[in-house]
Amino acid sequence: MKWIVVIVHLIALFESKKLTIEENEQRLKECGLTTTNKIFRGAKTTVDQAPWALFVGSSVSSCSGILISPRHVLSATHCIANHTPPGVVKTPENSKKGTDRPLLTQEIRILPVNVEGTLNRMDPRLFKARSQSMKSITCPGDSGGGAIRVINGRNTVIGVTSQSTCASLNREENGHEIYGAVGFYSEEICELTGVCNLDDENSSHRRFEIFDLIILTLITF
Repeated sequence: MKWIVVIVHLIALFESKKLTIEENEQRLKECGLTTTNKIFRGAKTTVDQAPWALFVGSSVSSCSGILISPRHVLSATHCIANHTPPGVVKTPENSKKGTDRPLLTQEIRILPVNVEGTLNRMDPRLFKARSQSMKSITCPGDSGGGAIRVINGRNTVIGVTSQSTCASLNREENGHEIYGAVGFYSEEICELTGVCNLDDENSSHRRFEIFDLIILTLITF
């Protein structure tokens, strides 16, 4: 079985600059809060039930994405990396038709996956999951979409869809999906976009404080 390399790809909707600390604090107050948990169940949903869900596609591919800030979208690398030149457009708010100015993309470093002969060995950058009811299924077009889990009352993206056993709509006993683990890349996402947990921000600030102290010490001596 050939594993697909999955890395989070970040698309800047307006410009690729990071969120400010104030913008990230505001995001933490609002992001992931909805009145329903109807996520990834294979049923139709309205815009307000999954406002973070996006379509990421072109004339040659069809994928999904997750809005993680007012300016950034999370998706799978294979949804974007093969596009030359890369191009994304923004649709008007709550509009299913129409286009706007071309958007910028933010490239990130892609780490190679060391694939060995053991098929059941999982890379820490990936995780495997499936629906207990065997009714939820991911198929073409779902790549790049989010695996959502409610954590502390907040809808939180924990994975990005990479691969599925969707050879048909009939679920087999060993059917499963492979996701890119968002937690593995949380520090890199925080550094590139400013989308951070409070712990990540504090850790980043501490690193800068230590670095400044070292520089000051070197200058002093």
